[in-house]
Amino acid sequence: MEILPFPGCSCRLLRSDERPSLPNSECHYGGKRSRIEVDGDSVNISSATACPRGRSNSALQVLIREVTGVSMRSALQSSAASTCCRHHDGPLMFIHTFRRKKFDWVPVDHPIEFMDEVSARQWTDLIQSLLYDLPERPLHLFVVINPFGGRQKADSVWQDVVKPIFERANITSDAFRTGYRDHAVELLQQMPLEQFQGYSGIVAIGGDGLFQECLRGLLALRSRGGAWQRKAAAIRIAQVPAGSTDAVACTINGCRSAVTAALHVVLGDRAKLDVLEVRTQEGQCRYACSTASYGFIGDVLGASERLRWMGPARYDISGMMTFVNLRSYAVRLWYKSPVEPHPSRSVCCSDCPLCSEPTSNAFDAVDASISGVCVPRPSVAAVAKDSTVFTAATNSDGVSEDDRHPMVGTIDGGPQRGPLSEHQSSQCHRAFHMRGASGFGEQMISGSLRHHHDGLLIRKFEKEQEIRSHDCNPMSASDSWFGNVHLKDSVCVGEGEHWHCWEGEVSSLMIVVTPTRSDKSKHGIVPHAHLSDGRLHLVIVRRCTRWQFLRFLLSLAQGGVDESFSFVDVKEVVAWRCEELTPQGSVWNVDGELMRSQYMSARCHHGLINVFGRGPEL
Repeated sequence: MEILPFPGCSCRLLRSDERPSLPNSECHYGGKRSRIEVDGDSVNISSATACPRGRSNSALQVLIREVTGVSMRSALQSSAASTCCRHHDGPLMFIHTFRRKKFDWVPVDHPIEFMDEVSARQWTDLIQSLLYDLPERPLHLFVVINPFGGRQKADSVWQDVVKPIFERANITSDAFRTGYRDHAVELLQQMPLEQFQGYSGIVAIGGDGLFQECLRGLLALRSRGGAWQRKAAAIRIAQVPAGSTDAVACTINGCRSAVTAALHVVLGDRAKLDVLEVRTQEGQCRYACSTASYGFIGDVLGASERLRWMGPARYDISGMMTFVNLRSYAVRLWYKSPVEPHPSRSVCCSDCPLCSEPTSNAFDAVDASISGVCVPRPSVAAVAKDSTVFTAATNSDGVSEDDRHPMVGTIDGGPQRGPLSEHQSSQCHRAFHMRGASGFGEQMISGSLRHHHDGLLIRKFEKEQEIRSHDCNPMSASDSWFGNVHLKDSVCVGEGEHWHCWEGEVSSLMIVVTPTRSDKSKHGIVPHAHLSDGRLHLVIVRRCTRWQFLRFLLSLAQGGVDESFSFVDVKEVVAWRCEELTPQGSVWNVDGELMRSQYMSARCHHGLINVFGRGPEL
């Protein structure tokens, strides 16, 4: 572990009561005599000479919130440096800001020359104190660098790009280099509370894997409760792209630029980000902010792991090999639709109204299950074939449900037990394991269910296409909804919520939580996905020919998933389960991390973390 401190700016920060009342000061900007003043929320420089009628005398206007820093050079330093547009050898004040070039931000420095050092120092201190008063501006950062990711340029990105930007903004930092997998998680978990509370944010300089490590470390701190939970829930995290894909940075900022990411940190931008939680039957847990993929993309990552020595080019090579040997896999999916679909398919951008809606930050549910431990429960088939009886329960009007429907009772205990009848067992088994003759198409779970006390009332198993239930939440950790599919866990949902089942063969399967932009998909895999709307997008690519799958891959690069393809389905969901039916099937790619299990579960945590960013500026 290596700490890389650096000294902060020498500018003195003035309190509000210490600020002098400065009149308009004479200066020179662009080689012309000018005046500088603070007008409301901006710094204005105007020409001191009269302008022709109809023309503005404003030479420069910079919003305070877009000033990234201010610095000063004395007359001696200024004369030693080569600076254009100078009128005389006076001291210089530099206002550091940026200009927009579509999604990229380019740093810009405005040199302003003063007549004497007193005026230059007063204006430097004044503007610096105005920046200090902005509540979201970070003061001290925890920086994590992965020198081995991607093209192994994270060190140079830090030293040559990010660190100078932080220094100009008077931001101090503690920088650490990681040396092995999950090192960033350990750094956060071993940090004393006093040190952690002193940081304004976390900056991950590396790829998506490093960002995921920092995310898991933060969630682990939240599980401690108390002051740890409050600080970890409020702190912001940023990815400065220096990896192979950098999908998180591309999605948040709209571009893969280390400069842009660093400037968003300096400005103190804040946005919420949905997090996908993925769990296996064995209890393994991963968190993702982009996608979890099975089939083709999982196979690509699995093959690329053997070619890491090739660097980022390994993805192209393994992708070609996987495409030539394109496979399909049989799966059974359960997914829960949101109560209300989005009214429109708007593209997420800065100040997005959908992402600006208040969220619960959902840390209670995460904290309860952060350890990643879950107890696998028997499958639906095992429950249906088990000798457990359905115990009679009475509803609100005092009439036994057994008097109304023959298949009524509670599961998982009760005062009475006995064997299931053959008819009950076959009905349960058929209701939850229907298969189409071709193995394709959508087969919905049948039945209408309601939770009552400690059991599950099952009634009217019919050939319907959805299920409804009341007064039960499968997302609670106490129900252990993760892992293997269990009758109680998979169908108990809130009123008005729907679980569906789909079974068939797929060439690829993706669960997308944010648009997931990258160099290979500029608009994102699902362009109308949002940073923080609490929704997942389930992309099902059914078994198809290589030519059809090539068209699908091209659509990702050109504008996102093309839902007009007959072999592609996109479904908006909030939770999801997958059972792998093919022996020795594919592997799951969860934001660059490999996971393998026959049973997978996933859910979306709405606005779980805060990030440095504002969304792409369209």
